[in-house]
Amino acid sequence: MFKVYSSSAGSGKTYTLTKEYLKLALRADSDTYFRSILAVTFTNAAASEMKDRILTMLRTFSTPEGLKHPMLRDLVTELYPGIENDPSLLEGTLELYALRAQKLFRKILHRYSDFSVMTIDKFTQRLVSSFTDELGIPFAFETQVDSDQLANAVDRMLARIGQEGEGTLTDVVESYYRESAGDGKSWGSLPQTIRGAAYDLLNEQSYLAMQKVKDLTMSDYISIRQGMKKTLDTIALDSHCKVLAREAVALVQQNGLEIGDFAGGQRGLIGHFYKFNPDADDNEGWLEKVASDTVIKNLEEDKWNGSKTTKPNQVKIGEIKGKLEELYRCILLHQTQQRERYFLFKQLEKHLYNLSLLGEIRKEFDSLLKEGNQVHISDFNRKVLEIVSKEPVPFIFERLGEKYNHILVDEFQDTSKLQFANLLPLIDNALGFGHFNLIVGDAKQSIYRFRGGDMDLILHLSKNQINQLAGILGDSPFNEERLFGVGSNLEVAHLRTNRRSYREVTTFNNLFFRFISDAVQQNNPTVGQVFDEHFQQEMTA
Repeated sequence: MFKVYSSSAGSGKTYTLTKEYLKLALRADSDTYFRSILAVTFTNAAASEMKDRILTMLRTFSTPEGLKHPMLRDLVTELYPGIENDPSLLEGTLELYALRAQKLFRKILHRYSDFSVMTIDKFTQRLVSSFTDELGIPFAFETQVDSDQLANAVDRMLARIGQEGEGTLTDVVESYYRESAGDGKSWGSLPQTIRGAAYDLLNEQSYLAMQKVKDLTMSDYISIRQGMKKTLDTIALDSHCKVLAREAVALVQQNGLEIGDFAGGQRGLIGHFYKFNPDADDNEGWLEKVASDTVIKNLEEDKWNGSKTTKPNQVKIGEIKGKLEELYRCILLHQTQQRERYFLFKQLEKHLYNLSLLGEIRKEFDSLLKEGNQVHISDFNRKVLEIVSKEPVPFIFERLGEKYNHILVDEFQDTSKLQFANLLPLIDNALGFGHFNLIVGDAKQSIYRFRGGDMDLILHLSKNQINQLAGILGDSPFNEERLFGVGSNLEVAHLRTNRRSYREVTTFNNLFFRFISDAVQQNNPTVGQVFDEHFQQEMTA
């Protein structure tokens, strides 16, 4: 079973996770079965709290008063449904589990290194450490956390300019400098600009996007940029709208009409046609020429005649208004189609220099890390992905020296795509043997997007939207197969009772966020998915 608990703050997520861990560890006959359970969370503080909670409960169960503890009773009654109907059997089972708790507590203390409750980053580092040869990294590597080496990598790349064999790099940076100077930017600020762009190399979301263009060379980027500039120039010189505007103005003049004969005057439809300078040779800024609110309102209300238009002219306007509106719609359609492409290319074009240099910066960055026997922490998940996407799961367990039958994930809303993709093979393998796996999370508490946290993962899992999940993780037949296994074993539960807040606070939150959701979900569907019917919290009696 792959159970997903989606719940709000104060609803007992930590309590539930602790209880599920103890159910797995205590149900087994062996007091070392805890070695087969991997519990991961996001922060060191959360991992420490989870360890403390588990050990505290085990020690509590071991005392005479522990037989009456609500968690121990919940644990036993959930493992053996209906046992509460036989008081003597229930009492005997509680005593048995209290004894097991005592043994387990001692065993964990004696074999604390086997107590696999850790952050997901620490688990990832363990995987990397087990595959140093395959990944081509030093055996005794140092974990690099800061980004100082990235700035050094940029400086080393810039130092290669003008050297023999660096013609393409030199041309790219020289063009970069010239265009920046032409735009009035300081030459001295360019290295800092390049360093700012280089930080994308450490960003997981950027990494996934850059993987799609990893085979492009600097020469390719130069060709792409030249093509974009040519397209931008072609669009800027496009005279189609001016031709249509000239036709509209000519139609008005041929009928002896003037701007004042039409509703809105200069701010009306005919004034809008004149914005395109139909009688001039230039066609400057035609994409930015937007119809006024007066034009839009008059067309919606079918209002064409000015307040002082004569009856004969009203007749003439009635005869040509259909053609004028058609010309306006044609201009609007052409503007819309070209504007989207123009501004997209405009935004992309100014980043192509940075993108073309990222590959060279990455080479220098990797070289610096290798010289210092270092691996940057941002590379851990990427390197693990290289392992799990190619190696069979038993081999991964063999190299780890552990075999995890159960994967329990806390704070899943802060898990990134790569982290989930790396855990997925282990979860799929455990499900294949019929073992219990669990994740706990709350999309509303996702606060680590800057580190790659993706609340869409818990959101789609909690709604059994496996197809959407496959799209998020990328086009991988391995992931699709593993997600199919997850979907086949998926069971979703919602913890809805708020045991932390006062009734007044819970009631206010329910009403306030329901109001917000109803107000904005039409334009922001994700809000409606997060604050759905399961969001409304219940209160304790």
